[in-house]
Amino acid sequence: MAGSERETPGRGTGPSEPKLGGNRFTRRALLRRLGVATAAVGLSYVKPSLLTMAVPKLYANTIYGTPTPTPTPPPPPAGLTPGYWKNWRNQCTEAQFIGLLNSTFVASIPGVASATGMIQTADAIVEIADDIFDDYKAKPGEEMTILRAFLLAVQLTLALVAPGLPDPPAGVNLSPSSPLPGGGTLGGAIADALALEAKYPYSTPGVSSGDRNSALSIKDRLAVLLTL
Repeated sequence: MAGSERETPGRGTGPSEPKLGGNRFTRRALLRRLGVATAAVGLSYVKPSLLTMAVPKLYANTIYGTPTPTPTPPPPPAGLTPGYWKNWRNQCTEAQFIGLLNSTFVASIPGVASATGMIQTADAIVEIADDIFDDYKAKPGEEMTILRAFLLAVQLTLALVAPGLPDPPAGVNLSPSSPLPGGGTLGGAIADALALEAKYPYSTPGVSSGDRNSALSIKDRLAVLLTL
């Protein structure tokens, strides 16, 4: 009968669908759809246009709220290889290179005598660095040559990312806190390399048989992040 508010047989798609009645939803079915207990209600029907008003604010905010943006992950750690630093003359001036070397173990290698003790001249520092990068091997009796090459490459890369120095190549991202794939940090590997360097000074190319595996293991820990 026209104008009747009796519930018209539903045209929904299943028992959980709200029942339609003359372009209206039954309030009981709507509340059930929204998960609200079907208590006694005043009106028998709710117009579809009032649907959004019937959704609780908490529900609407949870479902339709602005999603939290996913933070951009930091770039992976990456440093410059001994091969890159062997050709340092193509990358920076001698004065810049000396400035970088002053932050490495090379600057503390005993050099020429002075009134205050043994010091390194700028020319001597560059010569030592060139010598380290010119010829390094992992064969028995020369383990320290390859360890020094990777230690110096790491320290030069760390110095290069410091403010006021030449801009590093794209992708360089290295710090002492950079994690190593096998555990620990780059800073820990540097400390171990410096301890072995102190035990076997620059003029010593190799190590004892007991330290061979240690020297090569430390070199591998340094090398794993030198990918550029």
